[in-house]
Amino acid sequence: MSVRSLFVTGTDTGVGKTFVTCAIAAALREGRRDVGVMKPIASGCTRGPDGHLSSEDADLLIEASVTGDPMDLVMPVAFEPPLAPSAAARESGISFDRHKVMAAYKTLAEKHEILLVEGVGGLLVPLDGRYTVRDLISDMHADVLVVSRDALGTINHTALTIESVRAAALEVVGVVLNAPSADPSDVSSATNAEEIERLARVAVLARVGPSADYREAARALPQRLIEAVLGE
Repeated sequence: MSVRSLFVTGTDTGVGKTFVTCAIAAALREGRRDVGVMKPIASGCTRGPDGHLSSEDADLLIEASVTGDPMDLVMPVAFEPPLAPSAAARESGISFDRHKVMAAYKTLAEKHEILLVEGVGGLLVPLDGRYTVRDLISDMHADVLVVSRDALGTINHTALTIESVRAAALEVVGVVLNAPSADPSDVSSATNAEEIERLARVAVLARVGPSADYREAARALPQRLIEAVLGE
């Protein structure tokens, strides 16, 4: 596969992985790049009247990338319980099928120039037994972009995540600090980027937010982030 594959992980759940991934996908599309998207595993999905599970995250990724790829490729594994995938699978009575995930990944990788894969939770979230998100990234041979919350406490969370990436001999391209809402009482945003770069020896490629629209965020993404995503 000659595809440029980038796995977007987070320091925690709810840090803005979907928002940042959508912004990057929209920026790449605006630059006329062929970008595919994937949310390989989603939990906390909504079951419709037809019995099918849907994920707002996967829907947004498809919208942002303007891809015509079917949902069973973009989101091959979905669970209704809002739990870690391994627990959600047990509660649902369904086995996690990593072969299905990898088959969908390979199909999308053959179709697109760039493939953005959004993870679930953080790196060590269990998918099946002791098989984690980090193991999935290794199987995909993907590079890693870390999304962190631009708030007090992010230095520790980000540094631990970077350590975990490197411990698996994976390549981290950088960090995006996301601030989903403005909090004037949190003054840590003035120093978070500098401290993360110094401590974790990694580039903070962008700061995003606060914004409710990924399209607005896409227009403001710095060129250095786009270049890192493209591997340039």
